[in-house]
Amino acid sequence: MRRLVLTASLAMLAFGSLAGVPARAEVEKVMVICGGTQALCPWFRAGVAPPDGWAEDRAAGQRNEIVVLLPKGATLDEADIWAYARATHNPDRTPLDRVVAGDIERLKAESPGLTVTPQPDRSGPGGRVVKVYDLAEDQDGTLVAERVATFDDTDRDGNDFTVSVTAAVQGEDRRGEANAVLDRLLESYR
Repeated sequence: MRRLVLTASLAMLAFGSLAGVPARAEVEKVMVICGGTQALCPWFRAGVAPPDGWAEDRAAGQRNEIVVLLPKGATLDEADIWAYARATHNPDRTPLDRVVAGDIERLKAESPGLTVTPQPDRSGPGGRVVKVYDLAEDQDGTLVAERVATFDDTDRDGNDFTVSVTAAVQGEDRRGEANAVLDRLLESYR
């Protein structure tokens, strides 16, 4: 399966704050069988939906506990543009700035050739502050460019989460396509 630059990092994602954000049911708790046992473990599903012309790859998403979105008809192994989102429980309400700084620090440590470029903050779903940054890394002779948007959210019970939504492309010259997909995902985030 294609190596997603952030998959390992997002699995260890620190957490964000919810100060001043209206509570809405954005993150969904899904119970899955974990670790080859009969035990059930929670997976927190971010409230993203495929944009027009895209579909969710539920199998890849469940394997990685993320929402994986691809152009219709594409597979994760062959796609040259894709998107994914992860919601991570945040019981301690770690400030969003610290979440993003910790993510960037881990990413650079895990991938020394990774280029990280912070982008201006923006307003996102429900008026939330969204921290945005770009990633670029050479993967086997192909540049993979990603735009990451990170913000705070809650579930129906008012539990705090940090959500990261990422759109990625192969090739620096296609970064605008990833940015457009990410914009559509943030605009439709429920």
